[in-house]
Amino acid sequence: MTSVASSGSEAPGELTCTICLDAFCYPCTLSCGHSFCLTCVEGAWYATKSFSCPQCRVTFPQRPQLNKSVTLANLLEQRNATDELATVVLCDFCNDGTTAASNTCLKCDMSYCATHVKPHQENSKLSSHILVDPATNPEERKCKKHRKKIKFYCQQDESLVCTTCIIAGDHKGHDVATLEDEHNTREKQVGEETRAVEEKKREAEESIKRMEAAHRDVQGSMTGVRQRINGEFTRMRAALDEDEKTTLARAAKKERELLTQIEKNIAHYQHEIGELQAAAAHLEGLAQERDSLAFLQGSMTEVRQRINGEFARMRAALDEDEKAALARASKKEQELLTQIEENIAHYQCEIGELQAVATRLEDLVQERDSLAFLQWHMEEMHRTGRVRTAQPSAPSQEDIASLKVLETTTVKFMYGRSPTLDTNSAHNQLQISSDLRTMTAVHASQGCPDHPHRFDGRAQALCCERFSSGHHYWEVDVGDVRWCRVGVAYGTIPRKGDRAAQQLGGSDSSWCLEKYYDNLSVFHGGVKTALSVRGALSPRRIGLHLHWEGGLLAFYRADSMEVIHEGRQRFLQPLYPGMWVGCCNEPLKIVDLSRAS
Repeated sequence: MTSVASSGSEAPGELTCTICLDAFCYPCTLSCGHSFCLTCVEGAWYATKSFSCPQCRVTFPQRPQLNKSVTLANLLEQRNATDELATVVLCDFCNDGTTAASNTCLKCDMSYCATHVKPHQENSKLSSHILVDPATNPEERKCKKHRKKIKFYCQQDESLVCTTCIIAGDHKGHDVATLEDEHNTREKQVGEETRAVEEKKREAEESIKRMEAAHRDVQGSMTGVRQRINGEFTRMRAALDEDEKTTLARAAKKERELLTQIEKNIAHYQHEIGELQAAAAHLEGLAQERDSLAFLQGSMTEVRQRINGEFARMRAALDEDEKAALARASKKEQELLTQIEENIAHYQCEIGELQAVATRLEDLVQERDSLAFLQWHMEEMHRTGRVRTAQPSAPSQEDIASLKVLETTTVKFMYGRSPTLDTNSAHNQLQISSDLRTMTAVHASQGCPDHPHRFDGRAQALCCERFSSGHHYWEVDVGDVRWCRVGVAYGTIPRKGDRAAQQLGGSDSSWCLEKYYDNLSVFHGGVKTALSVRGALSPRRIGLHLHWEGGLLAFYRADSMEVIHEGRQRFLQPLYPGMWVGCCNEPLKIVDLSRAS
């Protein structure tokens, strides 16, 4: 390969090392007259463990002094300086010094003009030779360290190397391949990667088509869905408004009846008081009689008769009042039971209709969960002030208690939730069930990896669900657990360090109800408030009602919906349901209200 000012990148014989077959790099001449690259001859001596000429095999008794051959070095510098000035690659077969090359053969390492390159283009035996554009800068194909032609690829260091690099250089003993072999290997890899990219591109295009079709389907179907939703909610709002008016009217009527009865009783007892005052005046007149015999004979019989008569009449009146009161109480009880049954039947009917709507919507938008949709629209109506719990006013405690049960039962029905435990928050000695609703403390560590949310000081866990608005009700089956706590906590509750602050109710970031055998207490900020237990035993199932905006956290006996405790405070952060258990092998279970009877 020649240029305008040089005879080729392959050096003439006197400038070529017979070991690496390339131009000298730091040439040195032995006493026998043969010249080699300094690194080549040192590598040969190291390999043979002797000092001899690699060309004529003359042996030297001791290591010769290797000095730079100034003459050869000057010749190389002159040639390299001339090569650097070259701008046109010349044909290596033309001797006129002016014919430019049209191609360079990488295998022959020769450049050819249009005439001399024809054998490479026409001879089938030369078809494996690779022709490229003429190389105008031969230095680019040389090793930067040894200034020799790059012929190999080091697979270990993933770099291009010359012969000296693998004989005596940094890549000695490494796995190497020729440039052609490595090129073929890489070409196959590129082909495989290209096919993989094309396949992924095709899959992505198909996915886009499916998504676009789904987008069009959803847009087309959602118009009908919105109309059905608007119609259902309009009908439900009208029905609820009518129920509200009817219930308020019944409550007003009952209030008037009770007030009328109370006014009659007041008038009756005022009449009784008048008669008793007259009797007292008569007795006072007798007391002033001075004749003892006359007083005793003339007055005592009359007094006894009057007193007996008055008390007999009063007993008869009281008996009549007792019968009337019992009759009214029985009638009122029946009315309340009938009202409760009507309300239950009404809401069961509403649920049936809503489930039918949810089924129709699910057919159109399968991503919408029917239970979540039912809970969502009930919460939405409550948020806009459309759902109100009817509470007819009545003066009797029995009425109030019955209506309270109705109210709390409605809360359970409308806002029931079934939270699931967050395994990343569970203490390492808690076993969590597969449905994520039951936790049991055990003595052995469960080997869970450390996590920023995991409690390290208490057998406690929070749920995945977070509540930052609306009403929410859930139940925990405490069964025969002797010691436990159930409640809610901010996400900022301490998880590490202070064990007391980690426990539910142990800091300002959590609230809870504690069951300790048959004793009940509430905790917040580390402060305990003992509660009186109604009935012989503590509850086996505890219901929790949270109204975030209203600041309400209430605990119930879930079997009778009797209120255990109600507390009000201002919530500032989202709340997570949580549980703590104080005894091993005693499971706490969150009730699945979607399946509970």
